[in-house]
Amino acid sequence: PACSVLRGPIACSNVSVSGTAGHGQWFDLSAPGVAGALRYTLNVDPWLQYDWNGNGNLDNDPAADVVWGIFRGDDRVIHWREQR
Repeated sequence: PACSVLRGPIACSNVSVSGTAGHGQWFDLSAPGVAGALRYTLNVDPWLQYDWNGNGNLDNDPAADVVWGIFRGDDRVIHWREQR
């Protein structure tokens, strides 16, 4: 995947990427101790590209924004668990 910084002080070199995409698999991204936002773009074959920028051409690879350490919960919450 290609990486670009959206909001610092994080750098693409601060992030480790592991895993493979396809058949229900996913990427694991970790950036311990840093905050910021990155955009990861997955380089795909032309038949998987889409018009993500709205210019009428099917020539854009899929991308996702990844955020670390920007949002913080309430300090008064001792334990918070999502129920399914």
